[in-house]
Amino acid sequence: MSESAPMKTSWEDEYSIFFYEVDTKNEVFLPVLWSHMQETAWLVLDLKSRKPQKIEPLFKHLRHLFDPLPTAEEPEKLPAPVQPKSKKSYEVRYSDIDIHHHVNNIKYIEWILDSVPFEMNQTHQIQPFEINFLAESSYEDAISIQTETLRESPPAFLHCVSREGEGKELCRARAGWKRVNHHERNREEKYPQ
Repeated sequence: MSESAPMKTSWEDEYSIFFYEVDTKNEVFLPVLWSHMQETAWLVLDLKSRKPQKIEPLFKHLRHLFDPLPTAEEPEKLPAPVQPKSKKSYEVRYSDIDIHHHVNNIKYIEWILDSVPFEMNQTHQIQPFEINFLAESSYEDAISIQTETLRESPPAFLHCVSREGEGKELCRARAGWKRVNHHERNREEKYPQ
């Protein structure tokens, strides 16, 4: 009996997003990304400040619905590049913004990945990637991405995305890269896990 190739499915077939209002007075919502593989990802947003909130205080009213939450470490605040060696510039386009007219977070990640030499993407995979979102950006903003090499082997970079002119930092990221051989990359592309 031969093994059949995996079927490609759309994002909507694999995941659903639900929004739960957990604090009507302060307009705090709990978006939940639910995988049909029985996995969830949680993020609490304060709609007034537009910033992520700690989950634990909001769960005191919902605790009976969930297993006890593990204690989470405070995420590390990433440093800014001290001696950036490269700089790329972008202008925010219509396709970069979300329904709230701000740059979609995935665009920052794409810009950061585009700031790394093309050859790096051909011979390496990101492992790990950390990002701190610091401020919002809007349509037609001029954006600058500064990159500093932290180490050559294995490669690691520190990035800062900022709004040109005022120099307002929008996000900082740190990306490590792991070398993969060509055979291994082809196998992963043909048979994703």
